[in-house]
Amino acid sequence: MRQSNTIMRPGVRAAIRISYCFITVNAFAIGCSGAATHPRERDPRPLAFCDPTARAAPAERLTSIVRTPTRYEQMARQVPGGFAGFRREESRPGWLLLLVDTAQASAARIFLLQVLTSGDADLLPEVKATDLTRARAVPVVWSLAQLHDWLRVLTPTLLKAGPDSNLVVRGVGISPERNRLSVTVGDERSRAGVEKLLGRLNVPCRLVETEISGPLVF
Repeated sequence: MRQSNTIMRPGVRAAIRISYCFITVNAFAIGCSGAATHPRERDPRPLAFCDPTARAAPAERLTSIVRTPTRYEQMARQVPGGFAGFRREESRPGWLLLLVDTAQASAARIFLLQVLTSGDADLLPEVKATDLTRARAVPVVWSLAQLHDWLRVLTPTLLKAGPDSNLVVRGVGISPERNRLSVTVGDERSRAGVEKLLGRLNVPCRLVETEISGPLVF
């Protein structure tokens, strides 16, 4: 198993090939169900049906879902530039700063430096102040705020679709390394059903990937 090189909040470890914060059918909390692995992993696949013009999650759906965000999510929403986390450089030591708008990289660094020098430094346990000043800003499609919003909107529908449509939906989560949401299903028929369902919900392109895998093993 290849470990993730992307920072999520403390306590979240790698699952499959990338980091996940899973919501399972037995625990709808948009939180983490601990360290888990999926046997018989397969490569993620983008949706066959998507809306190329959609971006923000529907506001009316967000207001109808009440939950308490984590400290990490609250912090991520305040970082200028659409913060999406950190990723290790592949060709040299150091970190990449993932932002939707890299023009705001300086403002993002200033904000994150304040986090590191405050009582919230535990939110970025692997990043040091010297790492932050050297981190190269790279553009991504989605901020963590956007990923969390879409996760809130899509999760109830996906988990309800399993029992209602006889689809095997094993989990829904954020994959920060791939800057996507990931829906894990049990077979190809369930993958096709989930893709059609999300297509009817006008889900943006490049937002969701599906994977086929066995049950979670804790």
